[in-house]
Amino acid sequence: MNVKKRKAKIREMTEFSAEAHRRAAEYAQAQLHFLRLALEIGRDLGPTGPMAGFRG
Repeated sequence: MNVKKRKAKIREMTEFSAEAHRRAAEYAQAQLHFLRLALEIGRDLGPTGPMAGFRG
């Protein structure tokens, strides 16, 4: 791999990593709705049902 290709690959990886960090910090609309609903109700809403797993 020559120097130009290596620099391009490193730049691409850096941009991809930065984009992943930005997206990880964002909330999805469904998550925001869930959080707003929990604040309105005034309690911690946790997963329920058989697929939620053990909460002991």
